[in-house]
Amino acid sequence: MDKQPSLATELGPPRPRASDPSESLTDVALTATIVVGLLDAAPDGLLLIDAGGRIVLVNTRVEEMFGYSRGDLLGAPVEMLLPDTFRDVHVAHRQRFLEQPRTRPMGAGLSLSGRRHDGSEFAVEISLSALTAADAQWVVAGIRDATERLEIERRRRDSAIVDEQTRIAEDLADTVIHGLFGTGLHLQGLLDVADDRVRPGLEAAVESIDATIHAVRTAIFGLRPRDDR
Repeated sequence: MDKQPSLATELGPPRPRASDPSESLTDVALTATIVVGLLDAAPDGLLLIDAGGRIVLVNTRVEEMFGYSRGDLLGAPVEMLLPDTFRDVHVAHRQRFLEQPRTRPMGAGLSLSGRRHDGSEFAVEISLSALTAADAQWVVAGIRDATERLEIERRRRDSAIVDEQTRIAEDLADTVIHGLFGTGLHLQGLLDVADDRVRPGLEAAVESIDATIHAVRTAIFGLRPRDDR
């Protein structure tokens, strides 16, 4: 397997050659320190992956999200951060990305998961960018823990459902029950003047309306949100 070029050659813009070798080494060390500091300050996880799928650079946020130390990750296949069921297919997807590299979100429209060191899984959002340097291909992966965002979206959906249920319950109470109640009162008034031929039918109709009102009230009770939601 061909050896990938050193990342040290990619840190920072070209500088004028220093007359003092020690000054040149100091500049390189300072640039490397700044780059590492910038990566670790990023709010999202950042990975640099070589053409063979090996992790060659990782920031602190990745360590925090996945529970691995930097030493565990460097040189390891990036598939170690994926659930077992997705690892084999990801190898093919990774190769296709290198053949047609472009900046894009990974798995657009799909639910993506990462796998922590302890085996637990969590929702992630991943963006991919291609990098060509020193005649080699690299992939920059930005990783964000999507757990909190998905929970907020779930709560919003639940709240919207509750609001709609409340509206329907109020509509039923204002229209259906009131209408049925009024009709029942009118029929009860007719019972006082009805003859024996129609009285049984009126009584049955009043009983049916009472049962319907009870059923609708039960449905409304089920639609209205509980106090402990």
